[in-house]
Amino acid sequence: MLEGFLDGGIPRYAILMHTWGQHEETFADFRNKSSRLRRLTSKSDKIGTCCIDKSSSAELSEAINSMVKIRGPSSVRAARGFQTLPVVHEGMGLQELLAPSLLKFYDLAWYLFGYSSRTYAHGIEIIPPLTSLLAEITGIPNKLVYRESFDQASVATRMSWAAGRQTTRTEDAAYCLLGVFGVNMPMLYGEGEGAFARLQEEIMKKHDDHSLFAWELNDVLVAGLRVDGETCIAISLRHLRRCGCVTVCRPQDEPSRHFVSTNAGIHIELPLLRLRSGE
Repeated sequence: MLEGFLDGGIPRYAILMHTWGQHEETFADFRNKSSRLRRLTSKSDKIGTCCIDKSSSAELSEAINSMVKIRGPSSVRAARGFQTLPVVHEGMGLQELLAPSLLKFYDLAWYLFGYSSRTYAHGIEIIPPLTSLLAEITGIPNKLVYRESFDQASVATRMSWAAGRQTTRTEDAAYCLLGVFGVNMPMLYGEGEGAFARLQEEIMKKHDDHSLFAWELNDVLVAGLRVDGETCIAISLRHLRRCGCVTVCRPQDEPSRHFVSTNAGIHIELPLLRLRSGE
């Protein structure tokens, strides 16, 4: 039975992250032919594609904008082969990896073969082996995979985590990052790379982090893209693929310097650092 809950009345729940065959079960499938699927679920389970009516643009927009909020209190159970899971290679899977308080992985027989959460034994912190594998595959540091706040990573670094992930629609490359940066914006399918430009504008409004402009432009990363004129913001996530180690430079006792987007470009103040020869 599908139930809806409003803020304040939401019970404890788990989210089932999964892979399908050629046909992905939808909200309508679950509602009309739910007996087969219900055997896999308990009262407090949520299956994303089955609980979201994708035929409703309003419901889809609300679901995408609140992904991290929904997944934050949950534990996520994932079935099937580990290397093929959406959490590893799909754009929307990035939030599935970062947001949950506990992440568990099960095989087809529902045998638990790994989890992502820090544990302690006799006062010593133990990092689950699966966490190291996740970090190696995704490029996200160990400490962030096993539940430290990903907000401590720079904007450019968080962008790099999504740069190599697959999305069904071009716009989803931007929409899958809304929760990662804590911003909201309307879903406008059909605008293509314009969605990524809008995302960066929303990030500028909320984050005082100039690493957003640390993207690089070269023939390898933008193969097939045409760049006309000059731009301060990246045209594609691929521009930030190699920004995994970018940090924000804030000299000691230096006040935060805000930047704004205007009709003439970006207005920003940045510190200048003197580098020794060879650096």
